[in-house]
Amino acid sequence: MERNTDHPKRRGQAIGNGSTTWEIGRRTFLKGVIMGTAAGPSVVGSAWGGDLVSSAHAQEAGDAASRAASAATALARRKPGARLRILEPFNTLAQLRPIVERWTKDTGIPVEHIEVPALEINQRILQKEPFDVALARPPGIPDFAASGVLVDLTELAQQYDPDRHAKGCEVLYNVADFYQGRLFGFCCDGDALVMFYRKDLLDNPEEQKRFADQYGYPLSVPATWNEFDQIVRFFHRPNQGLHGGAMPRAAAGGVASIAEWIIRYHAKGHYPFDDHMHPQINNDGGVEALEEWITDYLDGARTNTWFQHVEAYRAGRSFAHLGYGADQKAFWDPRQSRVYGKLTWGLPPGGTIEGELLRTPFFTPGHSYVVSKYSPIPEIAYLFCQYAYSPKMSTIAVREQGFLDPFRECHFTDPATRDAYGGEYLDVLHESLRLSIPDLYLRGREEYFDVLTENLQAADLGQKNPRRRWTARPRPGI
Repeated sequence: MERNTDHPKRRGQAIGNGSTTWEIGRRTFLKGVIMGTAAGPSVVGSAWGGDLVSSAHAQEAGDAASRAASAATALARRKPGARLRILEPFNTLAQLRPIVERWTKDTGIPVEHIEVPALEINQRILQKEPFDVALARPPGIPDFAASGVLVDLTELAQQYDPDRHAKGCEVLYNVADFYQGRLFGFCCDGDALVMFYRKDLLDNPEEQKRFADQYGYPLSVPATWNEFDQIVRFFHRPNQGLHGGAMPRAAAGGVASIAEWIIRYHAKGHYPFDDHMHPQINNDGGVEALEEWITDYLDGARTNTWFQHVEAYRAGRSFAHLGYGADQKAFWDPRQSRVYGKLTWGLPPGGTIEGELLRTPFFTPGHSYVVSKYSPIPEIAYLFCQYAYSPKMSTIAVREQGFLDPFRECHFTDPATRDAYGGEYLDVLHESLRLSIPDLYLRGREEYFDVLTENLQAADLGQKNPRRRWTARPRPGI
């Protein structure tokens, strides 16, 4: 697999994830943009005080789930009638139910599920809806923390040890868990974006000859966005019921509707802010990425929701799709998917900078276990989070249908998980997680993305010239 993980001339800020940190020019990115959020092992270590094993609880034998269950059982004896309320998105119940059943069996503590639409869950948290544990969307954590609606989990994690760095089951992505150096959540969903392609079309000898004759190079999984655009346009044949891509442009897709533009922009060697939080998207790279992003080879791009794009791709209507692990599970079902057995996968295409390939996978949005500041049993709520996040229980969750995708090393080698997703797909997801550029973790993130989405879509619809100055303003007091 082609990649470039350490481009020395990349323009932008320092950035990293759970296993890799890049130093590429903007030394204050983590301080100014992520506001102290941990972005790699060295930052995590300093924020958490080394290896986190600092109490008798953490020294006890057993894994994180066993420690959590034992401690919760003891606490429940002093809290007769204790029960947990979990605020969760629809489409995660099948993944949480087996964990909850084991938790209740191990601790005697019952659990109530409160299901809401995924796009509403962060709003419900800010509105102080009664719950103990929630599966939040991580980009909201800075706002939650600043608003005082979540429990700071730092000391509890130091006390009980969630096995974040369990040997062979290390967490691959932890950027979303911290705000100003403090722990507020456990990201339990490996939402790094991956490209899906129709392998049956790429491998077709007639298509290979026609493409090589037309473009002068072999037909294969594209390494760059320029190659991607040529290949997807080549396969755009709406009169034959085949479109080039199933990728959204409509606001109904949420951040996924602009994720492709974000990846294209990063692949040109840029990040959205300078050292002083001034927007940089209105530069040559941003304009070029937008001009390339405005395409005519997509299926229902300006009208379909994300779920409609998944259904359309599963029906075999498009060559390419930019998506998540939950999409893969939908495609990896021979009973319902017309593309089962016909797919191959790759990292999102990259850019070429001074002759070198620059890959910029993107992580968005994910889900994180968080604890309500208004919970009457916050320590028990934390212990459930540790229990569900543990290597053992999280592996059980990601095997099932739902939003929560692999995020620990052991998930990618677990036979049942590889069977649920397909091993080749998981290998690509692992690489995308390892190299991912984080979402925008700062207060007011939704306001930034609303302005960005509005302007991108206006240009896509021809209402604005891509080279017209965009209305993006830094938000004071971040």
